[in-house]
Amino acid sequence: MNSLKKYAVVCLLFVFCNTVFSQVIVTSAITDSTEAGLQKISTDKWKYHKGDNTDWAKPDYKDVLWDSVKSRLNIDDLPKDYFNNIAWFRLTVNIDTTLVNKPVAFSITHNGASQIYLNGKLIRHFGKVCAIDSCEKRIDPQNEPFAVSFTKTKNNVIAIRYSNTKAQEYYKKYDESKAGFIFKISPINAAISGFSGAYEFTLFILMSIFGFFIALSLLHLLIFLFYRKQPANLHYSIFACILALAFLISAIAQTSPYPDFTIKLNYYFAYCIPVLFLSWP
Repeated sequence: MNSLKKYAVVCLLFVFCNTVFSQVIVTSAITDSTEAGLQKISTDKWKYHKGDNTDWAKPDYKDVLWDSVKSRLNIDDLPKDYFNNIAWFRLTVNIDTTLVNKPVAFSITHNGASQIYLNGKLIRHFGKVCAIDSCEKRIDPQNEPFAVSFTKTKNNVIAIRYSNTKAQEYYKKYDESKAGFIFKISPINAAISGFSGAYEFTLFILMSIFGFFIALSLLHLLIFLFYRKQPANLHYSIFACILALAFLISAIAQTSPYPDFTIKLNYYFAYCIPVLFLSWP
């Protein structure tokens, strides 16, 4: 059984490292030489204004007085009421002439809903943006890339209308500090191959390991039911079951488009971790 324990520890660590592995898959994809200029584009700092006004999507709108923020909007680092349900973000992008009219990939992940504008034109939306919870539909696109073309080199304005009416509530209830989003501009080939590679990794590898441990859990449970004088089998069953759930939840967190469900699932599963160690045979 000692070998099983060692294998279980390695697999559990593998769950926590899974996100890093997925990023390696994304960044290792071969990029086009003409798209090397994208590496110079920073999507870290955006112009930010809370509230809602459709004029803020216009490329010639003056946003010099807006705050400069990281789009993630970590509530731990923000003043009280800095983000109230809905806001706009703007980013000005300059590109190399070799990238004009060539497809690049935009991708975004968030717990709310978004509308993405490029130079005043709505190009994509995820969920339904609304300042009221009853009409908002929160969707997480999980960084799925979509193709966009820049038609000029200078002053390309990306404007994002974003809402997350549950941000403050989920921060208090479930300790979810990300109120905003993470946005990336990537070479189209690298983004597509990276996303599909990470998705396949999640489905085939993590779900296979989940299946192995859930089968192991059921096996030890059956042994315990037929031979109750050996309670260690029940401990092994519980231990393997919780370990299996860790892999399942990791897979769900990286593929589910429903952030409300994912946030709650991750929060409540955290309470199962002490049981994992208590059940260690």
